[in-house]
Amino acid sequence: MSESSTEAIIIGHPDTFQPSDAASAPPVELRPSPPADWVEHIHLNGALYYSNPNRHIITPHDVNNAEILQAVLAAMDDHFVLVKKLRTWPERETWPRCLDNFDILEHVVSDVDSKSGPRIYHVSYEYQCIIHFDCGKPDTKLIQDWWRHLEEYPMHHTVLPKESELLFVSALTWGASERVFDRKDTTFPFTDRQCQRLVQVYEALKGQTIAPKEQMVAPILWHIARVMVEVEKARFRYKYGTTEARIYRDVAVPKPALAVRVLDAVLMLILFGAHLMYRKRLQSTRVKGVVYVPDFQSLMQSLVVEWADSNLLATVLVSANVAFLSVPGINGLQRTASLASSLFAMTSIVVGVHHVWQHRQKGSAEPEEAAKYLNHVKKFGEELDLTVTACFLSLPIVALLWSILSFTLAIGAFCIQDSDLRGEVLLAAIFGVMCICGCSIVLFFWHIWKASRHDEVEDNPNFKLGWEEPPSSSWREKFRKWKRRAGMKGKDRKAENEEGRSAEHV
Repeated sequence: MSESSTEAIIIGHPDTFQPSDAASAPPVELRPSPPADWVEHIHLNGALYYSNPNRHIITPHDVNNAEILQAVLAAMDDHFVLVKKLRTWPERETWPRCLDNFDILEHVVSDVDSKSGPRIYHVSYEYQCIIHFDCGKPDTKLIQDWWRHLEEYPMHHTVLPKESELLFVSALTWGASERVFDRKDTTFPFTDRQCQRLVQVYEALKGQTIAPKEQMVAPILWHIARVMVEVEKARFRYKYGTTEARIYRDVAVPKPALAVRVLDAVLMLILFGAHLMYRKRLQSTRVKGVVYVPDFQSLMQSLVVEWADSNLLATVLVSANVAFLSVPGINGLQRTASLASSLFAMTSIVVGVHHVWQHRQKGSAEPEEAAKYLNHVKKFGEELDLTVTACFLSLPIVALLWSILSFTLAIGAFCIQDSDLRGEVLLAAIFGVMCICGCSIVLFFWHIWKASRHDEVEDNPNFKLGWEEPPSSSWREKFRKWKRRAGMKGKDRKAENEEGRSAEHV
C-alpha cells in the first residue's frame, strides 16, 4: 500500500493542522466570469447566487450555463407579459400599493427546471413585503418571508434596507428588557444570554474598521435578518400588531380528563405521586404542542442533578442495610424488610445511573431532539404520553422512597423486639410524634406553590388592572368556594320561596 493512501484526514482546531505538500494538493479550478450584466455572489454559508442589477433579477441558478440563463430570462419575460395584462384589469384598483412601482421591485426566479413551472416572487423594500402572483392575483406574504428573503440573498446589498436596523434594535430591546425582569413566560424567542451575544455580534460588525462599510452591509444584514426571522415567527403566533396581541406565551395546561385522574389515583399508591411532579415539569416544556427548548434544556440539567443525589442516598441505604443484616438476633420479618430495602436501593441506583447516562448530554439539546423526546410516546394521546414518560423518570426517586419505607419497617420491628411494656409505650409515642410531624409537613407544603395554570395569563380578569391573583388549588380554598356557592344557592332558594308565598297570599 502506498504511503499517500495511509495518511489520515484530521479534522480539528486550525492550530492542529499540519501544512501538506503543495505539489500533492489538487489544482484549483477558476470559475468563469458571469455573463454581461450579471454579478456572482457568494453567501456567508458558501452558497452561490446571481443578480442582474439592470433588470433587478436574482436567481440561485448558474447563469454561466447558456441554457439555464435563457430559461431564467424567458421565465421572467413571460411573467412580465402576464403582469402587464393583469394591470389592465378592473381589479387593478384593489391591488396592494407596493405594486404601484412594479418595475423597481426585486424579482427572484427559481425552480426553472421544475415540472410545475418556475417560481417567481417580487420583493418590495419600501413596504417590506413579498408578493406572489397566484391564480392571476397578487398575494402579499408575511413580513417573516421578507426577512427570510434577506437572510437567503443578502450579499448584493450595499445599503441596509429601510428601517431594518431600527426593527432589529427595537425587537432586541424589548426582549432583553423582558429577560432583565425575569419574565420567563414572555413570547420573545431568545434567552438573556442569546440577546447579549446577538447584540455583541451586531456591535462588532458595526464597529469594525478593517473593511469598507459597503462590504460590511451584507454580513450585518444577514445577521439582522436571521434574528428577525425567529422574532417574526413568535410574533405571528401571538398575533403581534393586532388587537388580540399577547405579551405572554401559552402557559395554560388543560385540566386532566377523568381517565387520567383515575390513573393518577392508582399510581399514587405505587409511585407516591412523584409522577405528578415530573409530569407538571414536562408539561411546562410542551404547551399546546409547542416545545420550549430553553425550558427543556433547563429541565434536563435539573433532572441529572436530582438523579445524582438519589444515587448517593441509595448507596448510603445499601450500606445501612448491609450493616443491619449483620446484627445478630434479627427475625425473619426484619431480615425480609431489610433485604427488600436493599433491592429497592439497588434498583434506584441502576435506574438512576441509566437515566444520568441518557440525559447528561441533553442539557444543550437541539429543538429536534427536544420535540422527539417529548413526543416519543405520542401514540398514547396528548393526555397520557407525558404521564407515561413521567412514570419512567420518577423511578429512581420512587424506588428510593420504597427503600426508605422498607428500612424504616425493619428498624421499627427491631426496636419493638424484646421490649417491655414501658419500652413499647415509649416507642409508640415516638412513632406517633413522627407520624404527626410527617403529616404536618405534608399538609403545610401541600399546594404551597402556585398551581399549574388552566387558563392563559391574559384571560385573567385582573391582568389588565396590573396585578394578578395566582391560581390556587388548595383544598381549603376549594372548600371555601364550595361553601360560598352553596350559601348563595341557599339564599336564592329562600328568596324564591318567599316570592312564591307572597304570590299565593295575594
